[in-house]
Amino acid sequence: IATAAVAPELFADFPPPGLVGELWSSPRHWCLMIFVSVLFEPITWLIHKHAMHGFLWWVHEDHHADTTYMRQELYKNDFFPLVFAVPSSAAACWVCAGLLPRDVASVVLGAL
Repeated sequence: IATAAVAPELFADFPPPGLVGELWSSPRHWCLMIFVSVLFEPITWLIHKHAMHGFLWWVHEDHHADTTYMRQELYKNDFFPLVFAVPSSAAACWVCAGLLPRDVASVVLGAL
């Protein structure tokens, strides 16, 4: 949103013409996307084990405290998806704006 506010001309053609077709018909895109999706599972497991159950336990702890998820309010643990969603969404927008290479879109899609 900040990029679009600062430089709206970059988003005049959003998404850029041909981007979607180029990505889905590219063997490079598919290889990158599959590579990242396969690599992402062990990386997320390591992040969960060593970060969330380590130095970030104070944030993640409430997720384990209420195992039936009966509380109505948000958990501190609900912050974690934002840690990954905000940068990946920004990267996808920057690809469409031409500020990042198109391979970044393959990485973002593979991580989903």
